[in-house]
Amino acid sequence: GGGGGGGDGAPICHVSVANAKAFAVEETLRKLESDVTNRNNTTRHALYFHRCSLSSLPTSLALGLVRNVFFLSLCENELSELRMGLVALRQLRYLELHSNSFTTIPACLFSPDASSLLSIDLSHNHITSLPLDNHSLGLSTSPSPKSPDTVHVQSPPSPRLEGQLPLPLSLTRLILSHNHLTALPDGIAHLKSLTILDFSFNSIESVPMSLGQLQHLTHLYLHDNQITSFLSLQTPTSSSSSSLSSLPPLSSIPLSAPTSTPTSHLSFARRTQNASTTTVTSPYSGRTSNHPYLLNSLRELYLANNRITELPPYLIRSAQLEVLTLAHNQLTSFPFDLRRSFNKLTVLTLSHNFLDGFAFHIPLREMLWVNLRPMLSGGTP
Repeated sequence: GGGGGGGDGAPICHVSVANAKAFAVEETLRKLESDVTNRNNTTRHALYFHRCSLSSLPTSLALGLVRNVFFLSLCENELSELRMGLVALRQLRYLELHSNSFTTIPACLFSPDASSLLSIDLSHNHITSLPLDNHSLGLSTSPSPKSPDTVHVQSPPSPRLEGQLPLPLSLTRLILSHNHLTALPDGIAHLKSLTILDFSFNSIESVPMSLGQLQHLTHLYLHDNQITSFLSLQTPTSSSSSSLSSLPPLSSIPLSAPTSTPTSHLSFARRTQNASTTTVTSPYSGRTSNHPYLLNSLRELYLANNRITELPPYLIRSAQLEVLTLAHNQLTSFPFDLRRSFNKLTVLTLSHNFLDGFAFHIPLREMLWVNLRPMLSGGTP
């Protein structure tokens, strides 16, 4: 254990147990229960129980015997559910459950008991799908904090519209990388407070347009999936330009391409823009639809190792974007005016795509790291 200070000045007690058996965790918590820090209502607790063969939430936590737990890390255990729920952990802000055996998101995370959570990490599990509304959640039972022998019905999930992802609206960070997800639901757009979203290393095939409504999102990790459509309208024709004639100062850019050419392309729509809305005109349907200004707070976007063939030009116009990784895709064009769209961009990776026809005469069949600054001033790299 150890002490420290929180950002709000409240003392923090850190307690860590690793490479032990489950009974060692319970023994540690019983000692903490009687400790002076637990009797001090201002002391917050950060608990780390890693590789302890835990198959359920420790009883002392479920019964609320340790007060003011704001950080709980139960990584690299044997958890597949949190049957006792979080009813006694209403002060919890950060929950780390990576490297366990979850096949679904624990139902207790959809209840009002979890409404104050800011961060959930469920990476390195076996989750295959995400629930989209309350009807599929059901109710669970959990012991009452007053009596371990009493079973009661856990608080039902908060009312949501059907199709929304019923996780806490307070979430700013959601990590679901290294699972077995095949779809990213439209309902994720309901989590308006998200700043960090990580769905990398799954089997996701498309990214819904609704994701662009996350106006506070700064970091988006979607690399190492099977994405063919990124915030894209599907249309049968394609009109794109591939120019890097107006580059901001980039430190380096890798450019290479496979020897074959893709047989299909994702097409993109034309756009006109006003101060707050992007108007998308589909050349296929002739219909026009309005979309919010997409991802305008985004600073880092990771899309490498997917199957993306084209990026519609109305999608990303974030003046804050600093990192954009697109290596190992099937891009045939890069339809952005970088200076106008990404004036803070410092890292751009485009290697292993099908790009051709750039303003600079670079042998795209070879893997090159090119310093572009001398080229901008007419020099030779």
